[in-house]
Amino acid sequence: MVRRESKDYKELFKDIPNCDNSNSNSNSNSNSNSNSNSNSNSNSNSNQATANQRRRSTGLVPLERERRRSSLLSKRNSGYYDSDSEQPNAIVGNVIVFNFSNNLLSQIPPLLQPSNLLVILLGHNSLYSFDELEVCINVIEIDMSFNNITQTPRPATAEQTQTQTQTQTKVKVKGFFQKLSKLKILRLNSNQISDWRSVMSLQDAPSLLYLTLHSNPFSNNDKYRPFLVNLIPHLKALDLHVTTDEELIENASFPPRFKACNNHMEIPARITSRQYNLDNDENNWNYLKIVNNAIHNLHFINSPVRLLQSAYRRHAELKIEHRAKNAAALVIQKLGAYRIYQKKLQDQLDDLLIEKGYSSLLLSRRQGLRVEAAVILQTLWRENLFHKKQVKAVALVWKWFQIKQAKFKEVSERWLHPH
Repeated sequence: MVRRESKDYKELFKDIPNCDNSNSNSNSNSNSNSNSNSNSNSNSNSNQATANQRRRSTGLVPLERERRRSSLLSKRNSGYYDSDSEQPNAIVGNVIVFNFSNNLLSQIPPLLQPSNLLVILLGHNSLYSFDELEVCINVIEIDMSFNNITQTPRPATAEQTQTQTQTQTKVKVKGFFQKLSKLKILRLNSNQISDWRSVMSLQDAPSLLYLTLHSNPFSNNDKYRPFLVNLIPHLKALDLHVTTDEELIENASFPPRFKACNNHMEIPARITSRQYNLDNDENNWNYLKIVNNAIHNLHFINSPVRLLQSAYRRHAELKIEHRAKNAAALVIQKLGAYRIYQKKLQDQLDDLLIEKGYSSLLLSRRQGLRVEAAVILQTLWRENLFHKKQVKAVALVWKWFQIKQAKFKEVSERWLHPH
């Protein structure tokens, strides 16, 4: 199998406008923010100091904040924001993208028609939680990177309820990620998650495909990747690399080609850095499909277990196909032998009939009809020929009779009237 390099995925993004520019901008922002995170973690331990350092690194000074707000107000005519309010605070219509990144928000704005949202972009803000997004049951991607989040939303719990008969029953309440059953992409990098217990609720996400948690204090642990990969077995990509079988299988040993976090496992930068400036819902939807296909393909070609499974399935298919061909060949051989035997018997019977003088019995029905028709035609032709000969003979006799009659008249007149 020919390995597809990660650079081949650049062709997938040709149809999405502004992808290159946004990629470079997002890369520069991510680099500067990651540097600011490392500096702030080393210099201070408070969340406020980290937030201030992040604001200074991204250049979000008050003047820039006003400039950003004015640019957001200019988007009212595009249908993304509420045109009746002074500041854009809600999403309207049937759009699928909720984009409030780079706004220094301390809380999530109100959501109108949350069930329509497929993409929620709230990166580069000052948010401490995102529990309010549990109403967006159809969301596919959530970007909460570069915020002040310290833990993921609550997991599923069992609550005690008391009825009129004073009996207590346990009712299981769905957790945040169980409600978001279609969530595939979650970006939580560059936040303040420092404890592994804070991410335990991620195991409830049934469809999570891609997760980013790098540049968090928790990610500095040596067991960080194996822990998350085993916590979410269906996860296919974590941070900047796809997950590997070596991380999922304990004490597994694979060749260097399939080692974790090598160059072959790198995810393209256009996927790791979210594009914020895609101009319409169609481009965002195409971006989601491209990311989904790219991660699936990259994970497949770098997973020896899946490659072995694919090879085994192909081998089983070829084996079934070979058995079917052999069975068909046996049937054809039996039919051929039967036809040969039948032909030999027919030849022997024909020879016997010819020898005994019954060759007419060898004629088929059509051939017999043709012979009968030929006999009838010959009979009719003979009768017609005989009739023609009779008519000709009668004509000759009549002519001879007329000649004799004329001579008789001439002789009788001579006798009756002599000179």
